This record gives sequence, C-alpha cells and structure tokens, in this order.
Amino acid sequence: MTQEWQKAQRPSERESAERVAEALDAAQVERIIRRAVELQVDEDLAMPALEEPALERIATELGIDQEHLRRAIAEAKTDLTRPETTLLDRLFAPPSITESRIVHGSRDTVEARIIGWMRRHEGMRMRRRGESGALWETDPHIFTKVRMGLRM
Repeated sequence: MTQEWQKAQRPSERESAERVAEALDAAQVERIIRRAVELQVDEDLAMPALEEPALERIATELGIDQEHLRRAIAEAKTDLTRPETTLLDRLFAPPSITESRIVHGSRDTVEARIIGWMRRHEGMRMRRRGESGALWETDPHIFTKVRMGLRM
C-alpha cells in the first residue's frame, strides 16, 4: 500500500522534466550545460595530449576560424599564473606588475617595438627573456633617471 501511495504522489518523469524546463532561464541552462561538459571531461581523464596540427584539424571540423584558434593557442601558451594576493598586498601594492596581451604581427617586429617603447618611454630595461615573455625592471642608470625626470 505504501508503494502505491508513493507512486500516486510522485509526478511522472515527463511532468518533472516539463516543470524543471519551465523553471530554468537561459543563464541557468548555459551554466548547467557547461557544468555537465566539465563533469564529462573530468570523467574522461584518458583524453590524450594533442599536437597543434591535430587541434587545427578538429577546429576545422567544428567550423572554428584558424585565426581564432591560433590566438587561443597563443593565449594558452602565455598564460601566466598570478600569485594569490593578501589584504596587505592589495592595500600597499604588490612589488611587481604582470601584463600580457596578444597582438598581431610577427614576433620579431612586435618584440622590437616593445623593447623600444619600454626603454624610451617607460625607463625600463629587460632583465630576463623567456619563450613566453620577458621580465622588466627600472633602468638604474643616471642618464635614464634624468631623461625620465625631464620626460625626454
């Protein structure tokens, strides 16, 4: 008797799905789908690493523009992890600033322009250069300090 009562009290699967569908707005649906995809990916941990040519073929099959794919790859390669900041860091400013940007042009041309700008207009010098970026510091030379002070 209790099973019959529970069945009578329980809505059918179709009714439940219709009520849930009515209650969800577009943003919620998007979050739910995104989360379902994340869960699926987490479950499929055996996903192989892909070379860029394989990724390009997949993007082509999905109709993704190659320029957008190249930009996404560049952004992924230059992703710099930002350290956690404390309240004191935020109040008194962290000792360093990290900036990254994706720009159009050949690597050599863009690097030459950045180096020129940082030296002439910012009074900085390159301390270290890596594959994904460079570390800059204030140029300690007296001529640079005078030039920057006079804004020359």
